[in-house]
Amino acid sequence: MDIVISAACALALVGPCARSLKHRCSAWYAAAAVLAAAVAVSTLAGFQWSPIAMLLVPIRSGMLAFVLLSIVMFTGVCRPGSKTRVRLVQIRRPLSLVAAILACAHCVCAVPWVRAAGFSSVFAGAWQKALCAFVLIALAVLALTSLSVVADHMRQTTWRRIHMLSYLFYPALCLHAALLCASSSPAYAIGYCLCATAYVVLRVRRYKRDRAFRR
Repeated sequence: MDIVISAACALALVGPCARSLKHRCSAWYAAAAVLAAAVAVSTLAGFQWSPIAMLLVPIRSGMLAFVLLSIVMFTGVCRPGSKTRVRLVQIRRPLSLVAAILACAHCVCAVPWVRAAGFSSVFAGAWQKALCAFVLIALAVLALTSLSVVADHMRQTTWRRIHMLSYLFYPALCLHAALLCASSSPAYAIGYCLCATAYVVLRVRRYKRDRAFRR
């Protein structure tokens, strides 16, 4: 159910809400922050507002943030000049920041679950802990440098080099999600792996085609 709700919200943001997201991004950031805070507080306090609680599951689970980040990343594999790419490029930055804000709620909501299950059992092995740390740090760096107040004071070349990190971040995010739900939801784990594989394949193909075109 969470993936259905997430897909519906994502379609609304890139569809009828795209113009508002582009021109009134600050309002969307504020709304996302309020919603994320409400979800985090309600989860930590143990509140259950059924059936409203069902609508909050995609934020708590991180599915909505993942879907939005997927749209942001797959924008880069679209053909330059295509209607889809032109449309998505205009809202890619605010969309990524909304996703990052919602991801904060997911991180907070995951704390009680990790404590209950045991940190070592959830993140078995040093490499899984390192993967989780990399995803969190990369998300923070990419989000902060996507803020206009920060990006406007950076050299374009520096900004681009930093955001090359996104090419590693997204596959790592997919792997992180797949590992966490491998035992409880194998179908979801396979889905995350397919997303990572599809992105890598399509991104490499787009890079080769763009390089051939420039030549």
